[in-house]
Amino acid sequence: MSVKSFYIALLLILVAFALVFNSCEAPKYYDNATATSAGRPQLNNLATGPLPPAVPSSVPPALPTLMLALPCTNVGCLAPDFNLPTSDQKELTLSSLKGKKVVLAFFSTTCSACIKAALCLLPLYASWPRDQLEMVFVVSGEQFDDVQYWINTYGINCPVVLDSSGKVRDMYKPDQVPALYFLSSERVIKVREYSPVDSCTEQFNALLRQY
Repeated sequence: MSVKSFYIALLLILVAFALVFNSCEAPKYYDNATATSAGRPQLNNLATGPLPPAVPSSVPPALPTLMLALPCTNVGCLAPDFNLPTSDQKELTLSSLKGKKVVLAFFSTTCSACIKAALCLLPLYASWPRDQLEMVFVVSGEQFDDVQYWINTYGINCPVVLDSSGKVRDMYKPDQVPALYFLSSERVIKVREYSPVDSCTEQFNALLRQY
């Protein structure tokens, strides 16, 4: 092969190599926003380093939101709903009182501290409009006649529900009686009070006006 033929062959090889190289598409880098809008999988942006993974849509809501949605007896929780017969032979459902603040009180008819607490709460009950505040006394595990005698003796004029089986007491699990639960108009527990109650009207009035 002559020198001229050699250089011509070499030139043709170089031209062919250049054509093949230029036909290869260079890799494309794009950010996650571009990838998402184009419906393509997300890639790492080599200029800025790996991007954090996208948050899946199935991530559950934050815990405080769950607390407001799930019934429990802690402050900040949605108070467990119940339906119980009343002393005047009707029925009362706690959720039917939505829109009103509620004082839910667990009492025993044989408990002297409960009598003091009930007599202390009644003036508070009388001082609020019925469309703003409701008071519900829960008496668990006692006979109707005993509860009715207690109501008549002490002039209880707010709703009294009979938790004969103790199921509502078991739901709320009060540490002792009297036990008071202050609920917002959305049925959220704002305060739990277990201490003996002697003089409460001003104290609880101020408390109720805070929420």
